[in-house]
Amino acid sequence: MVRLTALEATRQYPDDAAAWYWWAVVQDALGSQLRSTNDQAYASYNHAIALDSGFAPAYRSALRIAGDAGDIRGARTLAERYLALDRSSATRAIPLAITQLLDPRVTPDAAQRLIDATMTEHLWSTLLAIWLLPDGQEASERIARSIAAREHDQRY
Repeated sequence: MVRLTALEATRQYPDDAAAWYWWAVVQDALGSQLRSTNDQAYASYNHAIALDSGFAPAYRSALRIAGDAGDIRGARTLAERYLALDRSSATRAIPLAITQLLDPRVTPDAAQRLIDATMTEHLWSTLLAIWLLPDGQEASERIARSIAAREHDQRY
């Protein structure tokens, strides 16, 4: 039902960024059940962005797919654009960590300080977004080691 509703919204409102965003969310969440790929979900997120470049949620949602595809530049660009659009402190932690951890100018010590200062729940989400990226500074490994070394949180 959700699939049909979201898909129908893109047909009825082909120029609506929110309709395309929600279709991408459905593709992303139910991909295998819909026989939808990450590339198709990514294309739908990008279509939402093309329709409205100020629609911040599409950038943040596309981050994980860019990371899964190994696209460091794409992940950083999406995170930077999201940060420029959404000034809410509640939603900035993960994209901010991504942009800083993937910046080749950031020293390993500065990256570690950032990881140490980031809440565990944000580290998990950051890790999920970048774990497949080829990264010379080994940000994923640093995050995973930091999470493992912290006091266990029952939620994770």
